[in-house]
Amino acid sequence: MKAGLSIVPEAWRRFSFNLRAKNRHGTHSPFIYEFLDKSLYAGPRTGNPELRLKQAAEPYFTSLGHTFLNWEDSATQLKAWLEDQQMQREKVVLYWDGIRSSSENYEDWKEIQAHPNIGQILETYGAALLFFRTNQVREHFKIRL
Repeated sequence: MKAGLSIVPEAWRRFSFNLRAKNRHGTHSPFIYEFLDKSLYAGPRTGNPELRLKQAAEPYFTSLGHTFLNWEDSATQLKAWLEDQQMQREKVVLYWDGIRSSSENYEDWKEIQAHPNIGQILETYGAALLFFRTNQVREHFKIRL
């Protein structure tokens, strides 16, 4: 196989993600469904999808008493934060943007999403929300926007 053939264009990767992704009716978690129904899908569907996820999630989850973290540091620092066993994360929602902005970020994303301290993941093509709820089964939801 030629080296150039292994590079998949961005549009194809996004299309492929959206084929596998669900909308709110494809989720079976009441916690996630309620967020999608009452916040993310309730507003206008224009503009940057990743920014819409952040703009919907922050007010929604803070109104429920969660701490919302907009992670802007490196993946290495996120891995260290996840390893900190003293950190209380039950009511933390972490937003991480740019998970597919480079091949390095995507490799980091694949490693981070497998971390045992993460309970639930709500992933869009370019960003994700990480939840640390211990009273809910570990689940990974891929949604399209």
